[in-house]
Amino acid sequence: MAQGKVTAVLAGILRRAVEDRGIVVWYDPEGAYRNSLSVLAVEGAELLVADEGFFRLRQQMEPFLEFVDGEGKMKDEAHLPSRLLVYVPKERASCGYALVEAETAGCVLEPGATAPERDTRLSSLVRSVFSETAPLKAEDLAEKADQGTYSLEEFDTMAEEGTGETPETLALIFENRSSAEILLHFAASGGFDARLLEKNALGDIILLAASETGLQWTGGDDSPASFRSALSRHLLLSEFLSFMTEGNRPSELAKLSLPEDRIRIETIRSICSSWRKRADLKESYKSAASDIEASHSLDGIALPLDSLEECETFPVVEKQQLDRCFRLVLDGMTGEALELVGKRRSRFWASEDPEFTMLWSVAESASTLRERARGVLSASKKKTPSFQDAVLSYVSGEEPWMLLDRASRQLESRYARVESDGDLLMQLVHSARADYARAVHELASVYAGAFTAWGGETPPGIMAHCSVFRNAVRPLLEDGKREEKTAYFLVDALRYEMAEELAGGFDDGSEVSLFPVLGVLPGITSVGMAALLPGAENGLSLEKKSESLSVVLDGKAVNSRNARMDHVRTSLDVPVAVMKLGDAVKLTPKRKKEVESARLVVVTSQEIDHLGEEGADEEETRTYMDDVLGKIHRAVRSLGRCGVTRFIITADHGFQLVSAEEPGLAMDPPGGETLLLHPRVWIGRGGRGDDGFIRRSASEIGLGGELELAFPKGLAVFRTKGGAGLYFHGGISPQEHILPLLSVVVSGQGPNESTSGMKVSLSMAKQRVTNRIFMVTITSEPSGLFPAEEKKVRLEITSGKAEAGLAVTAAYGFDDALRELSVEVGRPNSVTVMLSGNESPGRITISVLDAQSQVVLDALRDVPVDLM
Repeated sequence: MAQGKVTAVLAGILRRAVEDRGIVVWYDPEGAYRNSLSVLAVEGAELLVADEGFFRLRQQMEPFLEFVDGEGKMKDEAHLPSRLLVYVPKERASCGYALVEAETAGCVLEPGATAPERDTRLSSLVRSVFSETAPLKAEDLAEKADQGTYSLEEFDTMAEEGTGETPETLALIFENRSSAEILLHFAASGGFDARLLEKNALGDIILLAASETGLQWTGGDDSPASFRSALSRHLLLSEFLSFMTEGNRPSELAKLSLPEDRIRIETIRSICSSWRKRADLKESYKSAASDIEASHSLDGIALPLDSLEECETFPVVEKQQLDRCFRLVLDGMTGEALELVGKRRSRFWASEDPEFTMLWSVAESASTLRERARGVLSASKKKTPSFQDAVLSYVSGEEPWMLLDRASRQLESRYARVESDGDLLMQLVHSARADYARAVHELASVYAGAFTAWGGETPPGIMAHCSVFRNAVRPLLEDGKREEKTAYFLVDALRYEMAEELAGGFDDGSEVSLFPVLGVLPGITSVGMAALLPGAENGLSLEKKSESLSVVLDGKAVNSRNARMDHVRTSLDVPVAVMKLGDAVKLTPKRKKEVESARLVVVTSQEIDHLGEEGADEEETRTYMDDVLGKIHRAVRSLGRCGVTRFIITADHGFQLVSAEEPGLAMDPPGGETLLLHPRVWIGRGGRGDDGFIRRSASEIGLGGELELAFPKGLAVFRTKGGAGLYFHGGISPQEHILPLLSVVVSGQGPNESTSGMKVSLSMAKQRVTNRIFMVTITSEPSGLFPAEEKKVRLEITSGKAEAGLAVTAAYGFDDALRELSVEVGRPNSVTVMLSGNESPGRITISVLDAQSQVVLDALRDVPVDLM
């Protein structure tokens, strides 16, 4: 039997191994070459096959090993080396060193061997052959080899079929490209039409298409454009049909024909795949696919979606797969939905169409949220945990309860940015929200029950709120390292799950620790921020002052930010700099001097609480909740560049972001003398008691003063003017009561270390922005003496000096919390960008910055915006 091209490469590996080492043990765990042993035999070498067990095989090998000593070396009396090929259709690791003597005396061949001359993996052989004969197909065929799609014999046939010579005229016109590449470039562009007509070569390309793809063109107006249309239609429809068996094709597609031989189908798939992957050609692919889809009315056909999970030919497939995913989530089949998300979201249309990108991210979040909600509801049906167990269950373990809140926050954030609507999408989000509300209510009820039974002592391993400064900040100021600078972030409404997400975004060189803190009650800004001040461990008091509530520390009211910052300055004997979060993100020269002269930098942020309590636009509130994590991260880096190496990040209280207006959840407050009434807390004197709320004196919750407090149980709220809304805090639930203490120690870094090693570029398919959601592409190439393989970057979208938009997702490596993404050398990343607000900014600048140094790596300046 004659050897094909792929078989010949393998035979060469076997022959050279025998000639070099004499004895060769060849492992073939997949049995890929079993049927080809007769044509792979090495001349002059004995072939032994491990069919009857190793005992029998070792008996057959014995004569070949008699001149081999115990160390695997030839004995002096051996005149000729043995020539032996041992074929073992098993995994080497499963053989228990049964052939160790032969391996030591000779060598081992196996799939995936480190040395290329010892690697017998079929995909390696296929890649080697087709890289020369059909480079456009090489990687796809190698992938098919790993998947077991084709046998060695079939690859040999493909190699022979692909060796037909390209007509000399076409080779000249298309600069010696392969046949498949010629067809790709002709289908994607009219750039070669003039030369084809000049050389009278249109007939040659028609014959080439017939030979390579099976297209039998009956003619039209005999123009390149007419044939291009026919070729594009043939390529895309053939690829589309190839995913379906004849029996499961919709009747509307029954009249469409498909090449019968697998070789041509593989060629068609390779051309279409390359067309989509090529950055310079993919826009023409999108246009062709959309035109063909419309001309064949594919949008109105119910497709066999099970067969099309890997198909990315037409946008209609993406749309119908999305609808299928939505239905899976609605039916409670969240595992199957997440599996489908994993298969689809990195494919062509999901990566290239911003609407599809956002919808897949919503489907993923909704699936995850419903799964998390089921887990929490299941856990809540068990016996009421101790208070310590309730706290630890929320923040730790394999499936901490806080992940429920993160899933909800991510769903709402992503859904707020989707511009499309539709019944299925609305049902999807509504069902996920309903599951979340049920789970949060049950979780809050369990937590309130554990709190009621709690003795009041802070559980082991959990810090008291009023001890944060004493335990976490003061030791850093008193450790004797006068040159060390510390930053203390007081972030209003930084929920524990948000801090945990923030913690995961710091560089590997940073020391990051996260601890739970038991918030002081009531969880409102004036009390919670006071608990974070120096001396708070000595006690806070709630006092009546002019018919309102006052928080007192060391005999002074600390109700406002100014009063609290004055207390910090007068309580410490080290230089203090105070600034807001926005100031820390971009330090002015004046602020830099303040940081340089300070030992302690206090950074405050009240934006989340302000937006939530002031009833700001829901989308604006959710957007800032996402942005604040990125701003904290950038502020840490900004301060780090000014010499700050230690960071303590904490919060005054948490929050709930869920509708609490279901019947039965709203109740009347206790009444009596009311000094403060929030949906989740009443503070005053007198009034009534009720089973619906927990009532405590100030002293019972560790506060001074003679006032009393009441907290609704579960997720109930007191009736207040204007209602509870979606955002509220102050009560007894893990989301409101369990706070983060995040400690970060960063190492110094040279000013150019993070900006070297990679050249990053930005591009857009169109020269203007016509939609609030659009896409940009980031590409990179190695640069400098120490080239990098990957870099973290951030997009900044501005109009003048104002922020005009943000990145909302990317094809890969996107960090939801930090709004940063990875870019890898040789792997373009498509980034979905969303403009802020509804007004057109006129022109925008899109900049890509190094996430660490904030150096601008590239920018698209003055891009026109013409919203349709």
